[in-house]
Amino acid sequence: MKVAVIGAGISGLATAMHLERAGVDVTIYEARERVGGNLHTVALEDDFYEAGGEWIDAEHHRCLALLESFGTPASPADERPSRLLSGGEFRDDDDIWEDAMADLSHVHEEAKRIAGQLPERVWDSAEWRGWDERTVADFVADFAISPHGKWLARAMLRSDEGQDIESVGLLGWLDAYRNYMQRGANQDGMSSYRFPEGAQRLCERMRGTLKGDAHLLTPVRKLTHDEHSVTVHTGDGEERYDHVVMTLPPQLLKDFVFDPAPGGTLPNAWRAAPRAPTNKVALEFDEPFWETEDWGGALLCDLPIQQVWSGARGPRSVLLCYICGAEAEFISGLPPDQVVARTLRALDETHPGAKRHFVRGQFHDWVSDPWSQGGFTYSAPGFATRALPYLARPMGRIHFAGEATAAWFGFIEGALESAERVAKELTT
Repeated sequence: MKVAVIGAGISGLATAMHLERAGVDVTIYEARERVGGNLHTVALEDDFYEAGGEWIDAEHHRCLALLESFGTPASPADERPSRLLSGGEFRDDDDIWEDAMADLSHVHEEAKRIAGQLPERVWDSAEWRGWDERTVADFVADFAISPHGKWLARAMLRSDEGQDIESVGLLGWLDAYRNYMQRGANQDGMSSYRFPEGAQRLCERMRGTLKGDAHLLTPVRKLTHDEHSVTVHTGDGEERYDHVVMTLPPQLLKDFVFDPAPGGTLPNAWRAAPRAPTNKVALEFDEPFWETEDWGGALLCDLPIQQVWSGARGPRSVLLCYICGAEAEFISGLPPDQVVARTLRALDETHPGAKRHFVRGQFHDWVSDPWSQGGFTYSAPGFATRALPYLARPMGRIHFAGEATAAWFGFIEGALESAERVAKELTT
């Protein structure tokens, strides 16, 4: 059997590994000049940081096992407390405002209770279908009362979803919440580990195991298909395969050329599965001036920079600012130097001394990246009923993988989950 995999992100690479182990002849096509997709590690002279996906949750067993298989076990995250900043007041996350903690616990307890009542196939339930037009902001408004509690719940959930929660659909969020039923209100297990050599290095190791070709800088322009084969069209020509695995995000698929074109169900599903607008700004300093015995620099705040953590993994001093939602879309329209400058100004308020110690900065604009158009899939209103039932279904000999098609959608774990599923689809 001869299979083409479109996309050399971690989902495409894992799919190729599974298929080759089953004796399948695999060829990968990738538009970028590198493997990894949204996993992009920036190498410094003696260090690195992650411009894209970075964190591994404690429940992400596929990702942890994959790292172990290469003899590079995951690195534990910094266990020092993070800080919160709201209304000009700083708090350590082990000393949160009591009313905020009570509200946050209430939000998560209710989410857990309701998620536990959902049927396995939420899209088939007339009882729950109406929830798909509600938003997570509606849910937080129902269960968070205090000003601090409302802010904290909104800020934490925006970080999790990569989008302002007014734009996140409630039913899809509750359906995904079933992955976290064992967690407490403080979300123990979230962002527990990091990639010891960088996420992109893991992808390079995966590519190194493959026998088949990986064509970089080769965007696929069109797929023509019939009941016997699929033809891949690129700028260099065309090649026929028995099957194709498409790992591009649904947001890119809605503009992709399929011949014949799919019926309305799939395009509607792709439109209902948008990419979260997430960007990162990396700022390097001459020393880790913010470091204390009790704080490593991590912050969740009500300023436009939203969330900050220490990104360097070696001797360098780098702070990463993770910006989501409308603010991420806004800065995507600005010149990179202006984004760095406005980020530095804000950071000088939260990490005093930032301007004095600043060396250089880099804006990593995933929203404007034509091959990403954001960070990962999130559940917009309508996602649970219009997208979830269809994203993983094959279209004849064209099969679909990627985190959007998985129970762990939005995560690296979901990308690996989808690779397992699509490989079984093709080989059993």
